Amino acid sequence: MSALTTEQVHAGPGHHPGVALLATGAVDIRRQVHRLAQESTEVLSVIPAATILEVAAAQGAVRDLSRRGVRQLELYDVDGIGSEARALLANGANGGSPLLCRGAKARVHLFDRRRAVVAGPAIGGAPSLLLVTDPPAVQSAMNYFRKAQATAVPVASADLEAAPLLSVRQWQIASLMADDLGDATIAARLDLSIRTVRSEVAAILTALDTRSRFTAGMRLGAHLFVE
Repeated sequence: MSALTTEQVHAGPGHHPGVALLATGAVDIRRQVHRLAQESTEVLSVIPAATILEVAAAQGAVRDLSRRGVRQLELYDVDGIGSEARALLANGANGGSPLLCRGAKARVHLFDRRRAVVAGPAIGGAPSLLLVTDPPAVQSAMNYFRKAQATAVPVASADLEAAPLLSVRQWQIASLMADDLGDATIAARLDLSIRTVRSEVAAILTALDTRSRFTAGMRLGAHLFVE
């Protein structure tokens, strides 16, 4: 992104009429980005770093948006995600087109090329997200996306050999479990039966050698950090 605009955006809400606080905290951020995506016909994203749970949650959103007919293109920085996350992307591109790029430094989502969402300053120790509607700033974000896209390649088929700890569906369920959602809510989010969700939760617990959801969450923590 240009000096916009970069300086004005990072100054945060209240410092520029085209910048507003959208969300605070990881859970709210995911919800707000998904809400904006549901209102759009095209979503373009640059993601410089992501944990395997974040990738799983994103793939669940991709699946939902694809059913709604939303066009999507996600660019993940190759140095910002681990081999398991890449394998998850390679196995689980449910209607989306995830690509690997290089040199991405800032997270950006563009909605119909009219609105952009970028990372904001920490608020109370929690991450925040800013909604940008100023046309020059949105164009700057679009230029940043195109620069990242110029380096992009498909997720390597070799990553299919990485054999993630859990299946694509199980990681999606695990990501929703991390948001403290119950089986019925998870089933509705992923368009699955409650029986299927409970079966997959049991498989997750077995894979992690525990009977406790809490302990499972602690053990999944080992996969929360980028390799």
